[in-house]
Amino acid sequence: MFPFKTCCLCCQLETGAYTLGILGSLGSLGTILFGLIILGHIFQQIPFLLILPVILILFASNALSCFLLMIFGAKTRNKWLLLPYIVFAIIILVTDILIMLTISLLHGKVDANDLELLGISIFCLLLGIHCVLSYRNIVSYVLQL
Repeated sequence: MFPFKTCCLCCQLETGAYTLGILGSLGSLGTILFGLIILGHIFQQIPFLLILPVILILFASNALSCFLLMIFGAKTRNKWLLLPYIVFAIIILVTDILIMLTISLLHGKVDANDLELLGISIFCLLLGIHCVLSYRNIVSYVLQL
């Protein structure tokens, strides 16, 4: 695995880590608010499905903590604070693949749109993991000097 010199071939890895962390934090906050307001109201009428918003909020809270740790790790150049994002992204990648396989097995057919979304999701997550790993390697190299 060759380390990237830039994030997405356009900006520095540190800037990319900040951007990824800020956008992920905003997305996680939006998901938490969505789970609290909309899903809580909808699933309040169906009591046995009330666990779904709780799982969504817990998952988004974990994502928020991983993104905040990544921002703080990029700011302090602490390579170990970047590790929770990498683990979390791998968990998301595996979960996306399992959900796609489950839906396709239950539905009986695989739609082209489903495969496109899965491909985009896998590509973006792998690119993000590689960028953060590259930044982590650069930080550890700079700290050794």
